[in-house]
Amino acid sequence: MNVERKARVALVVVAKFPSERESKTRLSPALDGEQRRALAEAMLLDKLEQARSIDGAELAVAYTPSDARPSFEALVPAPVAWIDQGEGTLGDRLARVSEALFSAQYSAVILIGTDSPTLPAARLRAALSLLTEQPGSPHASAFVIGPAEDGGYYLLGARRFEPTLFSGIEWSTPRVFSQTMIALRSVGEHPWVLEPCYDVDVPKDLFRLGAALARDPSRAPRTAALLASFDLAAIEARLP
Repeated sequence: MNVERKARVALVVVAKFPSERESKTRLSPALDGEQRRALAEAMLLDKLEQARSIDGAELAVAYTPSDARPSFEALVPAPVAWIDQGEGTLGDRLARVSEALFSAQYSAVILIGTDSPTLPAARLRAALSLLTEQPGSPHASAFVIGPAEDGGYYLLGARRFEPTLFSGIEWSTPRVFSQTMIALRSVGEHPWVLEPCYDVDVPKDLFRLGAALARDPSRAPRTAALLASFDLAAIEARLP
């Protein structure tokens, strides 16, 4: 009797350890260093809680810098698998993480960031479902991507390691999503494309996030509580 082996899917939160100096720098001068650090931490913890809610996926954190693992472990509740991003460009690091997980016998890998606090959990479930459908099913997909409104992407899911996706990409530009789509098509793939979502990168995104979480704090409760303490209306009023 043939017994079908259950798919192992890694849901990977790609994260830099929150710091006053390096976190969310494009939100300056709206927020000072400590506010930006606190926001990065709240967004990370909210995203991890959301990821833990996705049944059928194993949670991992791909962390940077390499010496930050003890600090991450003190901040992030167990259980979680830890993966060092290592050195290099963002593409180098994402490729290293993805390849390592497929080498560890995961059947699919979903990479997500922490910059989209209002992303519905249903998007993560949709990606998981598409990647775990039986091959040949009309809904099965080898790749799934979630475009960000700024031209990047908030999610990239795959059934196999494809190095093409991580080379020749102009990272941190509005061309990331389009270049990734070109890379996928160059290897004969036509991925499922999820609904767009916005990232929180610049002050206007921060005020948009604050308004959304004021309406529904449950979408990212730690982030909502923190932003409520910032007096965003006063911050917005004093900006040029």
